Amino acid sequence: MSEQKRYHAFISYSRPYSLDFAVKLQKNLTAQGFDIWLDLHDINAGDDFQKRIDTAIENAQRLIYIISPGAVNSEYCAKEFALAVELNKPIIPLIHSPLKDKADRALLCSHLHKHNQLNFCEDKVDFDHACEHVVVALKLESDYMAQHTRFLTRALDWQRQGKSFRYLLVGEERQQAVKWLMTEFDQSALSGPTDLHCEYISMSSQYSDNQQTQVFFDYSYQEADFVSQLTQTLRRKGIVVWTNKSIDPKNVLPSEQDYLLEMLECADNVVYVLSPYTLQSQYCQQQLDHALKLNKRVIVLKWGNTDSVPQSVQALPQIDFSRAADYQNSVTQFVEALEKDAYYHEQHKRLLVKTLKWARLKHNRNLLLRGYNLEHFEAWLKTAADRTSYPALGQQIDLIQTSRQHLPESVLDVFISYSQKDSLEFARRLNDHLQKLGKTTWFDQESIAVGVDFKAEIKRGIESSDNVLFIISPQAIRSPHCEEEVRYATDLQKRLITVLYLEVSPEELHAYPTLETIQWIDFKEEKRDYGKFLSSFNELISKLEIDREHVHQHTKWLQRALDWSGAGKSDDSLLRGSEFAIAYDWLQKAKEKKYTVHPLPENFIEESRIAGFYAKQESEAELEKRVIKRTTEITVQLSNANRTITKQQKLLGFGGSLALLIIIGVAWYGSRQQHLAEQAQASVQKQEALVQQTQKQAKDFEREVSQTQKQLMDCQQDVKKAETQTESGQQQLAQVQKGSTLKIQMQPVISEESDWEIFQDSLTDGSLGPEMVVIPAGTFRMGDIQGGGYKDEQPVHEVSVARFAMGRYEITFAEYDQFAEATARKKPSDAGWGRDDRPVINVSWNDVTAYAEWLSEQTGEQYRLPTEAEWEYAARAGTKTKYWWGDDIGSNNANCRNSYCDDSFEYTAPVGSFEANPFGLFDVSGNVWEWTCSEYEKKYSGKEQYCLNKRGLFLRTQ
Repeated sequence: MSEQKRYHAFISYSRPYSLDFAVKLQKNLTAQGFDIWLDLHDINAGDDFQKRIDTAIENAQRLIYIISPGAVNSEYCAKEFALAVELNKPIIPLIHSPLKDKADRALLCSHLHKHNQLNFCEDKVDFDHACEHVVVALKLESDYMAQHTRFLTRALDWQRQGKSFRYLLVGEERQQAVKWLMTEFDQSALSGPTDLHCEYISMSSQYSDNQQTQVFFDYSYQEADFVSQLTQTLRRKGIVVWTNKSIDPKNVLPSEQDYLLEMLECADNVVYVLSPYTLQSQYCQQQLDHALKLNKRVIVLKWGNTDSVPQSVQALPQIDFSRAADYQNSVTQFVEALEKDAYYHEQHKRLLVKTLKWARLKHNRNLLLRGYNLEHFEAWLKTAADRTSYPALGQQIDLIQTSRQHLPESVLDVFISYSQKDSLEFARRLNDHLQKLGKTTWFDQESIAVGVDFKAEIKRGIESSDNVLFIISPQAIRSPHCEEEVRYATDLQKRLITVLYLEVSPEELHAYPTLETIQWIDFKEEKRDYGKFLSSFNELISKLEIDREHVHQHTKWLQRALDWSGAGKSDDSLLRGSEFAIAYDWLQKAKEKKYTVHPLPENFIEESRIAGFYAKQESEAELEKRVIKRTTEITVQLSNANRTITKQQKLLGFGGSLALLIIIGVAWYGSRQQHLAEQAQASVQKQEALVQQTQKQAKDFEREVSQTQKQLMDCQQDVKKAETQTESGQQQLAQVQKGSTLKIQMQPVISEESDWEIFQDSLTDGSLGPEMVVIPAGTFRMGDIQGGGYKDEQPVHEVSVARFAMGRYEITFAEYDQFAEATARKKPSDAGWGRDDRPVINVSWNDVTAYAEWLSEQTGEQYRLPTEAEWEYAARAGTKTKYWWGDDIGSNNANCRNSYCDDSFEYTAPVGSFEANPFGLFDVSGNVWEWTCSEYEKKYSGKEQYCLNKRGLFLRTQ
């Protein structure tokens, strides 16, 4: 949408009377710096002059109306004047030729009775002096009128495009429009915004705020005119009101009522129009009940006479609009009611919307609050606790408490970069699908809280996301904000995934050299029906899963490195222990696989390794000092203990003799000396205990020395491990980091293998090709025979299939790599899921047809892809159920995405890990998708029984 040139004024005049004067006036004003539109100079030959005139008036701030008998009687001047009045353009009337006819004067008065007319009669005034008054009029509220014209032309474009969301205001431009709408102006000189202005800006605000509004009207169709009038009044005051004219209020369908309830949830206030009609409407009552259940603020507007009002409605705040004469007073009361505690109710709504989405997606942890959002709503909840009216719901409290108890991981899966001007609805759709699939997303509509620095939040969102998803559209390519997001993501070496939503020219893409090298996923308009959307969406999910663990770890360590850098690269922020070991192991593997790694986390991990090495050395040196000091202390203690022992031993020898003498003395002198004998015996026992205690201290010291020496040896070994990262340690860490489960190769259970005709053709190098099994001829019903499938699986029809042979297993990486090496082709990525006997992935239709041609050359036999009919016949193997083993997925029958059928495999499974079907084919359900040679068609027409060409994969005809 190209911008039209804008003018300070449009000159409306009658050529027969005022051509020379109009030219003279334009020249004078142009010389003073004004852009003045005049048909004589601004309409080219062959132009649609009426269209050019209308466009010029729309793009002009004012209309200069040159009064003359010819002008007041001119059909064209009347149209110009009427359009300017309709668009609220200020009129500057200039009297050039006096009106002598009474009828002319009467006609003029009907047009300009409110306008002060400037006299330019050439015989009575000085032209230049009179022009000074025109200049004053042109400068009056010139900034306001420039914005008036700018937003009016945008609103008119929106209206002409069927009010498409692509033409709404977004970002800073919308904020400027809201500010302009609230600006006070000189009402004596200007008419202010048009109704179209107000509607356009209000709808832009609603669209930009994820369909959230300030007011939702609950009313019956009989009050539609009253609600429309009140809506326009509120919009002029900058209040966003939800409206939807696509729903017939006389006949609301159940699905439409569900939508209305959802929009009610997105409003700060529910306004119930009380009338005999709403009291009789079950839809109005349902909306009122829903609002009260959600603790919404409900304001009742009394309109019309009502005899009996339910008690639940009587208890609500009411404003009387029943007297038309008091409309303005009633509006004032209404706006005051809306403005009271407005911030509280806005936050109540925002938290409610998040809570309901969390509940409807079965309390998905990916939707828990995090960071600033969590802190913000925790603070709001404290204010809500003190309120007796409109308190927080139990569900809202549960969301906050659960978010605090289970703080989500700081790393997100996807950051969505797009332009609100033409891609917001599509971005919302992608975001919803990603969240339903369990992906954590950064989407500005949900991730930026009110009042925060949105640019800083965007940078943090990119830093914390594994992938940056860029939605390509014309407005996104031209957006400086999108350009900044892509550049920052590229600087951080984030994985950039692009989806094409709207076609852009190759010239515009040159501004993004990075995007030119990335293959986008096609989501263009013609592919946005549900079936094709899912096909493209599955392709997007596949890209997100490639090298997922490496990308996730890259984000994790990049975040830590950014924190380290932000902290002045302090040693306190470096990695330690097992955390360092995991990061170091990841970095080494990334280098081995030649993955791209940002220099900052690489430097961060290396600095952590160096710091850890020196810390070990310092720890070892400190331990040695402690050992030496402790050894010295204990050696001194041992020496002292030895001297004490020797001394006590001598004392014991003397004491023994003394005891003997005392005993003899007791016998000689009698019982009179018995107490001396008892004292001697106690002394002996005391000395023996002292000896035992000293010996025990010596043994304890020996053990302490031994343990200290062992600690020293362990420390030395740790230093060596930190330097070399031994191979066994790396394998252990890799097992922990990957979190992989043990894969058990299951032997297929074959009940009738003897009936199968199995063979392998020899290749030119003597090796064998894929193992084949002969499929017998037969007839089957093809298509969605169970019901509930896609439209392109219809109609169900009978197909006869001749005898053919098909590969028993999906082609493995080992088999495809043999072909790639023989033909000097690049080997496809295994996405970190494993190669060898796992099915090959990331191969195109052209890749597999080339492989089939190579097999044909190697074996001398004809190999090709199966037709769609042949593949379905072989996969069903004579069964009529959803899967060949039954209608339920069951447990451990096939390899399913995310292991939801208990198959024990996180990613692809080795071929042949599950039971073969009755034809002897493995993995016809689950594991990976297969190519066929048939052309895709929206419904069966016979093409499913033929190949697009004769090239193909692992299928040999008999």
